[in-house]
Amino acid sequence: MTVSEYTDTEDRRGRKEKVKQKENLPIDKENATDLREIIDISSLRVLEREFSETLRKNIDKLRIHSNYPEWVKEPWARVSPPKKFISKWIEKWSEVLLIYSKIKGKFLFTLGEIIGEWPFTSHDNSLKVDDLRKIVDCLVKKGLARWMDEAKNTFVIYWISWDILEVMILETLKHAGLLYLRLDVLKEILNGMPTEDILKIFNRMIRKGLADWIIKNRAIKMKNLLIFQSERNK
Repeated sequence: MTVSEYTDTEDRRGRKEKVKQKENLPIDKENATDLREIIDISSLRVLEREFSETLRKNIDKLRIHSNYPEWVKEPWARVSPPKKFISKWIEKWSEVLLIYSKIKGKFLFTLGEIIGEWPFTSHDNSLKVDDLRKIVDCLVKKGLARWMDEAKNTFVIYWISWDILEVMILETLKHAGLLYLRLDVLKEILNGMPTEDILKIFNRMIRKGLADWIIKNRAIKMKNLLIFQSERNK
């Protein structure tokens, strides 16, 4: 059921009518215990803004000391070596690609986007597209990347581990006193991370008993409300 907006009626004691907008979220009947759990939309947005700003700042802190190795400045760095050295060369460039995504602070990339950028290109010297695919494949094998298409042109890089990201989200929720977390809020913060990956984060929290769906695949409500509220009041 979707509740978009309602107006509180005038009480019997003649108090002035108050108009309160309620969160425009349908309630999952299997998990919701009381329709009164719907929070005022203006209050929710304030908490969401605080959550978003804080989480962005915390993620940015992870990017501060990200630097490329010195060897990428060398002209020979982008020239494919003899076959016996190719695996090590691919491995080293996969580490550079991970640093690149961290510096960019985003998760979704295309080969066409990165091939013309430093450090993959230097003057007239560039990595080949096939080499870039092998570099991404190296990260895929480690669980640090995922191809988004069969042609292997678009890919996601997980430069923050799932465990670290989950802890950061939980701590920021506590800091902001935010009990409800919407998919759209995380999508704005996690630059380019696909919806299915963000849903994995939600499902991790649900499996651990930290949250329940209030809208399937769209929003969760954190459990242990007293803990969250006490953290907010500290």
